[in-house]
Amino acid sequence: MVLSSTEGEEMVAPSPQPAHQQPQDDILAVFASLMAAAGIQPQDRIAIAVSGGPDSMALCLVAKEWWKGFRESGVFAERPTGIVVDHGLRPESAAEALQVQRWVLDLGFECHVLKCDWLNGRPDSGHLQEAARNARYSLMEQTCWKHGIGTLLTGHHADDQAELFMMRLARSSGIIGLAGMASRSYFFSRRPVSQDQTGLLLVRPLLQFSKQDLYTVCKKAGQEWIEDPTNFNHKFARNRIRQVLADPLYDDARRQIHPLIAACRQTRAMLDRERDGLLAKIVTISKDFGYISIDVDLLASSNISDAVLGRVVVAVLQFVAQREKPPRGKALKIFMDKLRQPSFNEAFTLAGCHVSPVPGSKGSKVMVCLSPESPTPSLGSDLSPWEPNSVLARSNLNPRGVQLLNSEKVCYDEGIPPILDASKGGSSVLEQGRKLGLVSEEVATLLNSLRTEIAETMSRTIEVCKKGDKRLELSPYGLDIRKQMLPFGHTCYFMNRFLVSWEPKVIPVKSSERQCMPLSGDEINRCCLLRDKPAAWIRHYEDTDFDHLTQSVKTSFKTRKEDKVSSWCVYRFESDLYGTNEERSRKMELELSKVSLKRDTSKKPRPRSSKNPNDELTYCGGHVPSKAQRVLAILRCIPKPVRRGLPVLVNAEGLLLAIPTLGFHRCPWVSASAVFRPRIPLGGGRASWT
Repeated sequence: MVLSSTEGEEMVAPSPQPAHQQPQDDILAVFASLMAAAGIQPQDRIAIAVSGGPDSMALCLVAKEWWKGFRESGVFAERPTGIVVDHGLRPESAAEALQVQRWVLDLGFECHVLKCDWLNGRPDSGHLQEAARNARYSLMEQTCWKHGIGTLLTGHHADDQAELFMMRLARSSGIIGLAGMASRSYFFSRRPVSQDQTGLLLVRPLLQFSKQDLYTVCKKAGQEWIEDPTNFNHKFARNRIRQVLADPLYDDARRQIHPLIAACRQTRAMLDRERDGLLAKIVTISKDFGYISIDVDLLASSNISDAVLGRVVVAVLQFVAQREKPPRGKALKIFMDKLRQPSFNEAFTLAGCHVSPVPGSKGSKVMVCLSPESPTPSLGSDLSPWEPNSVLARSNLNPRGVQLLNSEKVCYDEGIPPILDASKGGSSVLEQGRKLGLVSEEVATLLNSLRTEIAETMSRTIEVCKKGDKRLELSPYGLDIRKQMLPFGHTCYFMNRFLVSWEPKVIPVKSSERQCMPLSGDEINRCCLLRDKPAAWIRHYEDTDFDHLTQSVKTSFKTRKEDKVSSWCVYRFESDLYGTNEERSRKMELELSKVSLKRDTSKKPRPRSSKNPNDELTYCGGHVPSKAQRVLAILRCIPKPVRRGLPVLVNAEGLLLAIPTLGFHRCPWVSASAVFRPRIPLGGGRASWT
């Protein structure tokens, strides 16, 4: 079995062993080595997802021994925290959650009990397990961020991995999906405002141990547990698979599934190493606007397989769209075929992204940007108070602008599982495993028969669910809306992409001093936009915004001056698309330095010193033309698909207040900013690894 680390390291671990009388020592050793490999120090805060079953209670017992070992040796170790989630789907769930909390407290841990708040009382029965899982992880993630916890441990074990393998095999998943759960993966925060930490580390220390091993650990320690009756409900496909694999007839099959998973895991590691190398070579990210440029010429010169190219395309589309789940389907194959062509000359929408040739590249480069018209399943809608001089989360980009989840280093040990042929797809895994000696011919036949039976049953279940499909109107990850409210002095995370702030402008105390101070309440009240309704709404840029800016301009730059400004803007955006050139950069900076970009005040009314605030409201109007002139010059240089992905601030009446990414704001007394901070990095998110 391959353990996937957050640094990209892959360690080959032994396959799950048969249950024996004293597995706790082995589990503790694996637990300690996995925590060390993940870089988790004893002083770090960790949380444990505690369901009350034998798996989570065994995990708590092992974590206690790990924690006590440090304390007894004189090393300070932070007390672990248990998180119990009451889904509220059974009458007795609340009492069971309190019982589990008492057990966790008795072990010396802290413990929080969380309650799911369902829309309409409970989720739709056709998607109950999916909804419960999403709600559970969402609550645990929020609790970890609230209490400064950076690592979450779960009790997934080898039997869970085998069940997931059979479910995905029945769904015709590829080798990437059949590789199953990773020992280490990431949650990427929904609220990255003023957070240096990019994600919540998710660790599964028990993946190479069977559930019978965990029963043994609990019994030896005298630890009680709760059996969830939902796990025995045959209405759910996973429970039916669990019951079948528990049959003695499948003992050999259950053991031989894990070498197949290890081979899929090794294959995924190889594909991802090649993917990351190719991304660093052919992909460039715009740090301001979050679109990607793909060099088709460099791609053509790279001898890569369709499996690796597919991983590249999935990574790019998931990053640009910032969607929880990676895209799938035949459309990906069409996109890959077009990238293989000598010249890319078409524009289309795919998986929430707009794909088109880079203007002026003659099809040698492809631009992938957000398509706001496409439905998005996870809009960020969290608000946080603004603090003066607050440090927004930093975007960790390498010199080429490619942000990767993992590095390329992979560590191996003896007993390396073989690498499968990814071009044949997941349906060939059983046959490849038989030829490589990973499974016997009898087991391969048995698993193939089980796969067919599961697929037929799941197909009938899906048809029944479609007839009464009532999708949740409220997702744990946000509402699917096109406009968000942003109160004055707050920061909003918009579309999982931009940290947008609208706050008082910081001005120098004296022109000769560097000390700065925020505006006072009286000064803010001078602004005609803030006096009555100090709030804005964020939406995406629309074509009508360009017309509005054009109408706002009452003076214009001279022709010579406008040409130089436009040339500088063209260089700025070409540098994102085509790469930078130092000589050209120096030349453009020199030209720009000769151009005065100060606003023309000849026709602008001067602010008067009257004590009546209404007499000074004209200052905002005089502030607009000079700002609009520069923004219009920049907008003319930005491709239209990229413009549509920019956040725009408007008031309740729809009046354009600011385009933060371009430095335009209507009022001189306030400052609007937008920092591109993607939640899911290039290389995939949590859903890619679970």
